[in-house]
Amino acid sequence: MNGQVNINTNELNSAISILSSTSSTLENDAISAITSDFAPLTSVGLFTSGLESIKSAIETLINNQKQFIASLQAHLSAMEQQENQIDDFINSYSTGPRTSTGPATTSSSSYDDSNIGDQDDGKKINTADVTASINEITYETAKTWLANIAAKAKEYGTTITELLLNPEKSGLLYEILKKILGDTDANIDTTSTADTNNIQKILLAKLSGLDKNAFASLSESSILKCMTYLTEFAKNKGITVTDLLFDSSNNAKYLIALRNLYDGRATGDYTPTEEETKAAKEYIDAIAKKEGKTVDNLLSSSSNADKLKEFTETKVIKKSGTQTGQGSQGESVVDTSNLPKTGEHTSTWETQGEKWTVATTKASLPSYASYVKGKISQDSNTAEFGDKCLSFAETHAYALYTGNTGDSAARASAYPHSGAFTSFINDSKTETLKKIYSEIMNGRPVVVQVNGNKQGTSRHFVTVVGFKSSVTDPSQLTEKDLLIIDSWDGKTERMDGANSRFFTSGADCHKSYSGYYLRVLKA
Repeated sequence: MNGQVNINTNELNSAISILSSTSSTLENDAISAITSDFAPLTSVGLFTSGLESIKSAIETLINNQKQFIASLQAHLSAMEQQENQIDDFINSYSTGPRTSTGPATTSSSSYDDSNIGDQDDGKKINTADVTASINEITYETAKTWLANIAAKAKEYGTTITELLLNPEKSGLLYEILKKILGDTDANIDTTSTADTNNIQKILLAKLSGLDKNAFASLSESSILKCMTYLTEFAKNKGITVTDLLFDSSNNAKYLIALRNLYDGRATGDYTPTEEETKAAKEYIDAIAKKEGKTVDNLLSSSSNADKLKEFTETKVIKKSGTQTGQGSQGESVVDTSNLPKTGEHTSTWETQGEKWTVATTKASLPSYASYVKGKISQDSNTAEFGDKCLSFAETHAYALYTGNTGDSAARASAYPHSGAFTSFINDSKTETLKKIYSEIMNGRPVVVQVNGNKQGTSRHFVTVVGFKSSVTDPSQLTEKDLLIIDSWDGKTERMDGANSRFFTSGADCHKSYSGYYLRVLKA
């Protein structure tokens, strides 16, 4: 149009992601190589000038890319704002003017879709509608919103604490908000995205800013009952309550807030009420019991902060006989009819007294396995990395697949490569094993959820790199046939080796999804 190139928001997001990844690679790999790998040469005066010139040029490129990314992000924000305005304009003509500023008031704690506004057959609610409705919440309607969300949470087998504080539940929260606003679409997608995470934060900030005491009326054991105290605590620290609850860099502050709440201490000029202190104790005591820790131990390590934000007593989320969660869940069949032949993306490695069919990756598996043992692992610093098994498992898969093996243990613990994976959740162990077989045959290591204790009631994550060469039929693969890198100690061993790993489902370890859980590299 008029000689201009049309670019949509998805394309911009993709461009930003690619540029960010490139900058990260240059910053973490290229600069590191110049400053570390060539140190023996520069220390005796060899190539000093040339390497400094290269380093300077790379740093200039990184800075230019960061400026360009900032410009793209600003443009993206402006485009999204325009799209939202257009959506609102269209909706005002297609659905008529808004007649209420929130969900209909219900006369009991039970949730009834028939009480929600005007519903037309096939009515669909989008993110712009949800965001606009949240912005229209008033002091008078805040408690009604909370009551409806809490009631709907029970229907989906979760809690309002999870919906408002757990980013992995933001997709489910978004679907619930759509239903509250009258959406009649039968297709429910509970995948959490950047948009649903943002809606989660906006809703919590809105409700906290209007009537923090509204949370006190919740019937469940919830840290949300203490929102007045948490909001005041955050204010005294110069941050917002959403920063306190969602930004992991504030985990230490969050634990201090809970410790003070538990002990009934004031924050600034605000003293917690008896109800807030009681609610905090009930909530924290319940988590301590679930985790098998003392309250002091639970509140003394920032690695426990996420456990104190994502507590629920519900094991499984169910709705109308189907299950909801992120990734692919259910009994769908994994297609293994057209897999690459052995040797195309795999090789044979003899170790652990067995021949294994392993994924052929850019990084040499034998070399990488020798390098990471006891070094890029949780046990290299249990105080800091004790609960970072998923991050380490993802790092091992990513490093092998891409050849980028330069992550330190500290970086490997910070979930640096989560964006390179998608989630696969399935109730069938056979289908899950077929998915693992398929990924290995395509040259991609897989992250799998296994037992974190002997009983299988807690979860742990390891990286599957291959399976016994004697297995040539995906439907015959068993968990004991797998070769893994254990994120705990970095050792490459058979699944049933020294650490005695075996599959656990979400239901086994009291998670909100019921199935077996994989993290799969994006092809």
